[in-house]
Amino acid sequence: MTRIVYLSPYASHCITGGIKVMFKHVEMLCEMGFDACVYSPAGRPPWLVTDAPLFAGRDLLSNPDHILVFPELLNGDLCKWALAPIKASKIMLCQNQYYAFSDAQKAKPLHELGFVKLLTVGQVARGFLDRVFAPATFDVAPVWIDETIFKPREKTPGIALFPRKLPQVYATLRQIFATKYPQLADAPWRVIHEMPEQKAAEILGQSTIFLSMCDRECCPLSPLEAMSSGCVVAGFHGYGGLEYATPENGIWLPPDHLEETVDALARLLIDDAQLAPRMAAFRAKGFETARNFNRTRTKTELERIFRPLCETDILQEIDAWLKTL
Repeated sequence: MTRIVYLSPYASHCITGGIKVMFKHVEMLCEMGFDACVYSPAGRPPWLVTDAPLFAGRDLLSNPDHILVFPELLNGDLCKWALAPIKASKIMLCQNQYYAFSDAQKAKPLHELGFVKLLTVGQVARGFLDRVFAPATFDVAPVWIDETIFKPREKTPGIALFPRKLPQVYATLRQIFATKYPQLADAPWRVIHEMPEQKAAEILGQSTIFLSMCDRECCPLSPLEAMSSGCVVAGFHGYGGLEYATPENGIWLPPDHLEETVDALARLLIDDAQLAPRMAAFRAKGFETARNFNRTRTKTELERIFRPLCETDILQEIDAWLKTL
């Protein structure tokens, strides 16, 4: 039977949306009857609740029944494996188009690396990848939001954010905010950094506003998680967020408009305190946007992508067996 193995050779302390997507893909594939697992020498991420099976064995690369799902960052061992004449089939799941310029891609054009399928997680990123890496072409397995985790809780005024990708910008925003709006000095800033997913979800669920600090993204999860949690979003879409960012579901600004971003946050805090109607409108549209990125949709697309690949291998096995008769 064909086994689908997602390659996640990262340290246990690495907290990224990309790692979460890989483990959750495996969970969904297993639910649909596929034999799927994650190659993760560090084990399951301690910050993520997941029961995705882990790969156990010695024939990761040499088994022709394996479909290996590579991340886009092909450096180190991943580069060697991508370039080697291995017996396993290879798929790439690109979760950040800007990381696809790796050592393996420098050695050979992407379309010559032997991947039987190229995937990404957003339509905006797909356009970029198809244009830049032509004649390589990509399919899409869309992101999704777990609304059982990312949901509104008892709200108290405050700004939640993930500052990891733009720490210096975050520091400057805080300085501008404190100087220009001293009357809002008591407004809490709830920084989400290196914590379990459940704790991050609690902070989003309790907050009223989310500052999006997205930067060069494929299809960013954090604004969608914030919308699903009942936050009003202001900040940066990170390019990949153009897939869902609209004037109706948030205040989206260019990444160099720092004063304007601070103004938007201040206005939202004031409007929220005054129960301004536009806050309810933003939240309603945010819920609607997040619901479009749901588990059912992702599972349907994973089924469409992987079923033919696995059935092809089974048909080839049957054909080989018949020839021995």
